Amino acid sequence: MGTVPKGNDEGTGFTGNTKLMKALRPMIWTAFYNNCEMRKYWKKQMSEFKTEKCEDSKKEDKQESKQEGKKEEGREDKNLKSRGLEEILKEQGKLVLTAEGNSMLPCIRPKKDVLILEPVKEEVCRHQVILYRRENGAYVLHRVMENSDHNSYVLCGDNQYRKEYGVQPEQILAALTGFYRGNQYIDCEKNKKYKQYVKLWCSPLFPRRCAVWAVKAVMKIRSRASKR
Repeated sequence: MGTVPKGNDEGTGFTGNTKLMKALRPMIWTAFYNNCEMRKYWKKQMSEFKTEKCEDSKKEDKQESKQEGKKEEGREDKNLKSRGLEEILKEQGKLVLTAEGNSMLPCIRPKKDVLILEPVKEEVCRHQVILYRRENGAYVLHRVMENSDHNSYVLCGDNQYRKEYGVQPEQILAALTGFYRGNQYIDCEKNKKYKQYVKLWCSPLFPRRCAVWAVKAVMKIRSRASKR
């Protein structure tokens, strides 16, 4: 019997392919492994990002809820303060409080001068400083500029030049009888310097308007110079 000749892989090219596959096999496995690891890594990163996003959103919700709660508490405090203001005036017959706001400058300094207010027993006079309640519930301390037919009053702050019309008598709570400017007590009815101030500053509004404009212009110039 004749012997069967052994096949030669060189003609078919199998030997070269197997060698190439053996050479590429580690590279393929490493690429596959790296691909899997990258997928795991990105999945982990996305899950962490989602959890961080959820935590941030929860924190924002908590902060918003806290801010809303603080606003509501502030509103309640304001209402309680306003109610207490009228109750103290009825019980004690006067109010002793510190000035707030700059609408009554240069006469009354905010957070420095201590005011003494008493209920209005007679008709409010011109140039008298009164505490009144606006329609929106705000309490304001301004000066009476005019009394129109005993039905309503025209008011204005000493640091302002725009008048407020239509203040009704039932809105008035108390009138300023005096105040402490530092250690000195100034009586609104007896102090001569206070009366001179009222005549010079409160009778005509045109000089006041010019003075307010001049002060504002100086403040703007100073702010621009400081920015430079």
